[in-house]
Amino acid sequence: SKEVFGKGFVDVGITKNDVVANYLKAGSLWTAFIASNKALEATGCQILSITANQSEEETIDYLKTFKPNVIIGIPGSLILLAQKVETLGEDIHFEKIYYSGNHLSEVSQDYLQKIFHCELIKSFGYAAVETGPIGYQCPHCGPHDYHVFEEWNYVEQAPDGSILITDLERTLHPIIRYQVGDCI
Repeated sequence: SKEVFGKGFVDVGITKNDVVANYLKAGSLWTAFIASNKALEATGCQILSITANQSEEETIDYLKTFKPNVIIGIPGSLILLAQKVETLGEDIHFEKIYYSGNHLSEVSQDYLQKIFHCELIKSFGYAAVETGPIGYQCPHCGPHDYHVFEEWNYVEQAPDGSILITDLERTLHPIIRYQVGDCI
């Protein structure tokens, strides 16, 4: 999945010239931090593995010291960070913000753009712990549009409108028509 998600990271706009803060939670059976770090390696970017495990104040100190131009995280963590930046009156800028884990509303995107003065906000991928990478966005995708990693999985729509995933890479313990829980 490192190569598959890495391809998605490149297609969404992460380049070798970026310094990317990985602001996902680490530990406690959260696999996204490690998987994202591995995928970021495939882009050739510089990785700042700060996690979202420490306080927002400590994170702000790291951001001021290392000055990444990109941050990836889940919407809740990114919004809490933005609120703390606003409360403290800090001046933190990102060119690009990428999120995953759940949808980021338009109001939340506007807030993040206002606080972090960013040029671009996109989802860096759609995945499930059980199946791995499912989809990715490119610069032309709308907020609800994703390309499917067709070499990795097969996606169907169930009669109730939900998404079904068949993992094409797993052979010892196959995942066939797995209902992720999201609508397609």
